[in-house]
Amino acid sequence: MRPIPALCTALLMLPTVFAVRARDTDFLPAEKAYQYEVSAKDNRLMVSWIITPGYYLARSRMGFESATPGVTLGKAVFPQGEMHRDEYFGDGEIYRGTATFEVPYRVNGAAPAEITLKLKWQGCADAGLCYPPTTWKTQVKLPGHNAKAHARVIDMSRRPIEAGLLNFSTPVAASAAAEFGAVKTSAELDQAIAAARKQSKPVMVDFTADWCAPCKKMEKTTFADPGVRASMNRFVLLRADVTEATDQDAALLKRFASPGPPLIVFFDARGREVKTCQLTGFVEAARLRKHLDTCLKPADPPS
Repeated sequence: MRPIPALCTALLMLPTVFAVRARDTDFLPAEKAYQYEVSAKDNRLMVSWIITPGYYLARSRMGFESATPGVTLGKAVFPQGEMHRDEYFGDGEIYRGTATFEVPYRVNGAAPAEITLKLKWQGCADAGLCYPPTTWKTQVKLPGHNAKAHARVIDMSRRPIEAGLLNFSTPVAASAAAEFGAVKTSAELDQAIAAARKQSKPVMVDFTADWCAPCKKMEKTTFADPGVRASMNRFVLLRADVTEATDQDAALLKRFASPGPPLIVFFDARGREVKTCQLTGFVEAARLRKHLDTCLKPADPPS
């Protein structure tokens, strides 16, 4: 197993705030923000998560399951995390830096050469983006088969969830700031863009989710701002809710190369995506107001 890099104390104490980013496309892919090592010894699986500074995992969204017949897992031993207070989801425990979990396992019958372990997780970036609830599968060699215990990702999938990311309390309802039309698939989005093109209107698409704290904050503050609402009037407003983290939701996020919400994408009055206007992560009201007024100018009617 490769060594886990030491992380300095200062980095482990990074505050959880939605800061303004220098760029809007520098959030890490999930597999780089959250890495892990798994080893097996004495009927235990040791799962070590290596979390990039500026990112964290929510304890209440972490779990382990066996995907190998005849192999059952016992109750996992979770390490002590740090307390995190969220204005929308309440108090809860999160992990930063390195966190190691001990998962006992039992083999019924002949021991297999390896087992398939499901790792369930969800996390956020301090700068204002949340990753969908995700399940990764990894294969782990068991001791006694002349192979070093190792782990590698063999599949990535998402799973539906019921409520907020941290799941500490019922989310606070956000005030309705503007009327958005709902889209769930790329096909529905394309249809809405075509309809807007006939009206010679640009399109703004907001990606949100119930488990996304920065999305809640944007709904309550950014989209409720009178100046932002006035600037949004010239757009056809659409919203893609990716709460259930389905394959369709994942496809929509992948279409715009975003690891998760918040995300705002724009199309001009001719129906063309304006990639230079895309915003990823939390955006304050003043910044979005200026962005709406300067980034996408009114276009000529389509020919």
